[in-house]
Amino acid sequence: MHFRHGLQDSILEWQARDIVEMSCLHIETLLKRISGISWLPLGSTLRKPMVRRKLDEVTYGRAVAFSGVFNQAKHHVSHEKDTHLFSVSDAIVAYFIARRLSVPLYPLAKLKTDLFRFRAS
Repeated sequence: MHFRHGLQDSILEWQARDIVEMSCLHIETLLKRISGISWLPLGSTLRKPMVRRKLDEVTYGRAVAFSGVFNQAKHHVSHEKDTHLFSVSDAIVAYFIARRLSVPLYPLAKLKTDLFRFRAS
């Protein structure tokens, strides 16, 4: 939605932060479903032993690294006026990282939607 809106209105640079944040939020939401802990932020959720036990080491490490990006997108506001913390390229990369990182999380999250619906034809 943010990509489309940014392209249609020629403001994609202004949408980059939202794209990064929403990509990270996708991972946070999956991890909250996996853990059953909905009230903690991503970093705190990742530090819970029950979460660490449910994820393989590679996925866990990637999620921890990605949580740093999420913190920047959510909290870092001290950049120069009329500049962007994230570039369009950053937004694209964050989106694809989140998509790839979510693959091993989906089965653990026990979603009710059959993922077959989202496969390319």
